[in-house]
Amino acid sequence: MELDPAHVVGEHDAEDQRHRQHDAARERVDRALAFAAVGEHVVQAGAQVPEDQDQERDDQQGLQRIVHGGLRPRGRGVHGPGPIRGTIIAAAGMRHVSRRRTLLVGWMLAIAAVVLFGNLGLWQLRRGVEKQAMLDASARVLRERAPVPLSAAGDAARARGYDWAEGRARFDAREALLLDNQQRDGRVGVRAYRIVVPEAGAPLLVDLGWRALPADRALPATERPDGPYVLRGLLAPPPSAGLALGAPMAKQGDAWLMTRVDLDAIARATGLSVPLAPRVLRLDPALPLGYERDLALLANTLPPDKHRGYAVQWFALAAAVLAIALLLTFRRPRR
Repeated sequence: MELDPAHVVGEHDAEDQRHRQHDAARERVDRALAFAAVGEHVVQAGAQVPEDQDQERDDQQGLQRIVHGGLRPRGRGVHGPGPIRGTIIAAAGMRHVSRRRTLLVGWMLAIAAVVLFGNLGLWQLRRGVEKQAMLDASARVLRERAPVPLSAAGDAARARGYDWAEGRARFDAREALLLDNQQRDGRVGVRAYRIVVPEAGAPLLVDLGWRALPADRALPATERPDGPYVLRGLLAPPPSAGLALGAPMAKQGDAWLMTRVDLDAIARATGLSVPLAPRVLRLDPALPLGYERDLALLANTLPPDKHRGYAVQWFALAAAVLAIALLLTFRRPRR
């Protein structure tokens, strides 16, 4: 069978056309894949930049934690200090800062304690000196017994002084005044006072002496002496009020019960039209008048020797606090 040359050429041209179309399609696919690959590479490179920044930020934070907190670093630096060495350095720094802070707080407390104990000691010393001066002044007056009139009790310039006084006076009709919580020879009782009006001068309180209290604490009767009397005794300031808490006096039956001797409160409560003299007359124990009494000034309070002893104790406490603070400051810390 004979082939037509024109037909053969036509078939070859058609086959070449199909090959060219197939190659074009493949080229388009290959080009698309290449663009995709390039795009993926660009995207990955763009994403790597934030990751590198995050890694650098983490490294810096890890370094800060090493310096301030003694933590292990999150990065893996080649030339930086290793995690163990960084932790040791941070721990040593923290220990040094903690010791300095402890010493500062400790010294502040120690200084406050030393100042407090020192002031308490000085206060005790002052009280001891004051009471010793009282004893010396009263002893001189009792030794000499040079009498002054009862009107000298109203001398404001001598309100804290001591004098031996004598004169005529009558007892006021107002109720007795009983000072609570007074001890004598280990027994509990009250000290009895009454208002007297001298022939000249302001009215004043007279200390009649000590009265025992029964178990039920019923107040004893305190009778008023009749008629004028020649009174003599030691003019002295009223007993120290101490810590003044609450009302100074209250009416109980036929008497006033006092927690302290407050002359202004007594004048108001009893209705006196004039103030009381600033000093009290402590009756001579030799007079046949009143109750158990003596002229001891510090019967219900601390003597000077006690105050000096307490002052030494406070000073010793201050010295002990200072010594302990120095010992804790200069001792070698444990490693």
